[in-house]
Amino acid sequence: MRIKPPKDDLAEIVQELMQEFNLGKVQTEAIISSPYKFIFKKMREEKFYNFTLPMLGKIFVSPGRKDWLKKNYPRIQAERAAAQERKKKYRERRLEYQKLWEEYDKQTEADTGGLD
Repeated sequence: MRIKPPKDDLAEIVQELMQEFNLGKVQTEAIISSPYKFIFKKMREEKFYNFTLPMLGKIFVSPGRKDWLKKNYPRIQAERAAAQERKKKYRERRLEYQKLWEEYDKQTEADTGGLD
């Protein structure tokens, strides 16, 4: 297989792999997406180790990175959860301000009779 520059369109990549390896579209897309689902699942379970993926071979995690992940993964999860909570509070506060402005506009309109 000749190495080409990365393509932006996933459909082109799937089409090229289908032709090269004589596979169906569903099977090709499953092969492309399954490693990411598998890796995400293992990271959620905090199982950082070397593993083999079907049709892609072995994926290695360097010992230094593995140690760093084991040490920092709970902190990273906590930071992400805190960021999501901050976003949620910000959205709630923004909606409150929006409602206050709408009430203010209605009150101002009622006071002026619609004349500015």
